Amino acid sequence: AGVKDCYFFPVFMKKNRPGYQINVLCDQEILDKVQEILFLETTTIGIRIIPCERKILPRREGQITTDIGVLKTKVVTIGSEERAYPEFESLRKLAKDNGISFQEAYKTAISALGQG
Repeated sequence: AGVKDCYFFPVFMKKNRPGYQINVLCDQEILDKVQEILFLETTTIGIRIIPCERKILPRREGQITTDIGVLKTKVVTIGSEERAYPEFESLRKLAKDNGISFQEAYKTAISALGQG
């Protein structure tokens, strides 16, 4: 539906019943669609809507060459400093293509980024 983020975690509901809290971060423009999905795809009969503000760092796409291949990165600007972070899907693909664990691929990426 175009949400920015979505996650859930177990909670105890009224009368100590087990349940899940689903948190969805989305733009106001798609709120009706997100509500519809939650009502249709879950057993909920009520949704709490809490407006919030989202702050993000300026970012751009980048890439680096590592020992296991070319890795896509996200480069963010913090003040006058730039930081690069491995892009998850790119890292996952490199791990699979090289027959190594995600953790090993991550360590290789961090080393190539000069952070490890």
